[in-house]
Formats: sequence, structure tokens, C-alpha cells
Amino acid sequence: MVLGSQFSQKYMNITIRPFTADDYAGVLAMRNAALPDYPESVEGWRSWDDNREPKCHFERYVAEDAGTIVGVGHFFNVSWMYHPQKFSLDIVVHPEYQGHGVGAQLYDRMMQSAQPRAPQIFWASCREDWARGMHFLQGRGFREKMRYWESRLDVAACDLSRFAGVLERVEAQGIELLPYSALMADAQHLPRLYNLVIEVGRDVPAPDEQTDMDYEHWVANHKGNPNLVPESYFIARDGERYVGISALFSMPQVADLQTGLTGVRREYRRRGIALALKLKAVTYAQRIGASSIRTGNEQNNRPMLAINEQLGFAKLPPWIDFEKIVTR
Repeated sequence: MVLGSQFSQKYMNITIRPFTADDYAGVLAMRNAALPDYPESVEGWRSWDDNREPKCHFERYVAEDAGTIVGVGHFFNVSWMYHPQKFSLDIVVHPEYQGHGVGAQLYDRMMQSAQPRAPQIFWASCREDWARGMHFLQGRGFREKMRYWESRLDVAACDLSRFAGVLERVEAQGIELLPYSALMADAQHLPRLYNLVIEVGRDVPAPDEQTDMDYEHWVANHKGNPNLVPESYFIARDGERYVGISALFSMPQVADLQTGLTGVRREYRRRGIALALKLKAVTYAQRIGASSIRTGNEQNNRPMLAINEQLGFAKLPPWIDFEKIVTR
């Protein structure tokens, strides 16, 4: 997500400096004021920072006005699309400071800092209806690479009686549909889950060639995720083999749930397993009184889009993944 615009004289005293561990609270307060519909937490950022793969370069900077944090930006190698010269970039500016060059200063600082690493590509994302962010990226040479539909399900309004028999038909094939909490006592549950996540994740559309996160750091990220709810993380199991997944994560400050990875191994597809897992997730969301379930799907991923449409997910303005190819 990138917010900002061209420089003006109004905020000449903005300073840009490296992020420190003392900045988490101030940065997250600023960020959540700028993006109240997409809240994140200090705990989530700390976990992300603490469990990053060492090979992935990461730099974060803050923008200050008289000691008050008014913007943040970072760029990093993406662990699931790792290349030492390809970076994802993210900038967020407080609403009162947008349109006055704060984002531009953060961007310029990061571009300068990245130069010794001979960058080839930068990626960034923006929602299509965020005109300032779209202008910011397009004006700096970013071009659309992919787009995703963000969709949300009104949990209370979802009538699950329309799907009578779906779970039974899947279970009749010998497939168990279990929450992660029921699997944690198994000493092999983490390597089995890792194997499933890696295989299914390779088929998720992405802006670049995908790479596998190593097991050690996957486990650290998985265990360290403060939004992981074992009761809302559903696995399809055939014997001892994990064959499908649909995970819901909690969100800070809101009563919504965020969909993580949903997918089924190729040889188990077209057997109703993905829909059954989604029904399990919706049932859980209704039981705890969640407001909505959020998800995102690449615009050409018709199998998953069709399931979400069948359930009643409503589309919001799409997110666009942008790419800037650096020429030398």
C-alpha cells in the first residue's frame, strides 16, 4: 500500500530516519489512523520482524515532524519470491500529511538505500479506488502486474442450509475435516502442515516466480503469528496426509476474520473439499459472532472465486500489484 504525493513547502521540516525498536507503537498508531479498515498490531509487526529469513534484506524508515511519526516505509526481499535484487516496497503516510511530499521523501530515501544492492525490480500494491496512491505509483514508473478482488462475507446473513450434504459427501470419501487444534498433539503435525502449505502455495498466483520458505523460518512465523486461531484453521486429512487447507485469522481492533491460504492438493481437487473447508470456516465464524470474513483472490482464479461467489462474498474495489523494472 503506497500513499503520498508530490513535495510542497508546507512540511519542510520532515525528517527521515531509520526505524528503531522504540518506534513500533508510534508507527502502528499512525498506520492504523491512515488505514483504519486494515488494522495491524505491534505484536504482528514484531513477529514478522523477528522471524524473517536472514537471507531476505529488509530496511524500514520513519518520517517525523517535530518528533511525531507521520509516515513509514520499508522495502524487503519477499521470502516466497526470493531474489536478492527484487524488492517489495510499502509506504503509509498519516492522513493529515498526505499530499505534502512525505511519501515522496520516504520513497526517495529507500531508492537511495537500495542502490548498492543493484535492484532489478520493485513491487508495490494499492487499492484501485485510492487515487492518490495510484497516481504516486504510476508517476514513478510502476505498471500493473496483477489484480485481486477483495471480497467480504456478511457472516450472519450467510445461509448454510443451502449447502446441505456437502460435508457428508466429502467425509464419505474418507476425508476428515479438522481444526488445527485437533492436530497439534500429533508430533508430525508441523512437517505435514508445512508440506501442504508449500505445495498448495505454489499454485497461488503471484507476481513472480515463487520460492519455498525454509522449514525453520516457516515454523517460526507460524508459531509466532499472534492472529493464528487454532480453532479457525481447518485442515482436510486423508489418513495421515494433509490434503487441503482453509485458514481464518483474527484481526486486531475489528470483529472480522481474515482468510489466509485456502487450497487443495492437485490430485484431490474437484471433489468438493475446498467448499467443505470454507463451510467449516463460516460455521466457526457464525458461532463466535464474527462480523465478516475477508478474502482476496487473483482476478483469473475462477475456481476459488466461484466458491466465494456461491457462498455470498461481495466484491470490493480490487487491489493492484504494481511492478517497476529498474533499467541501468
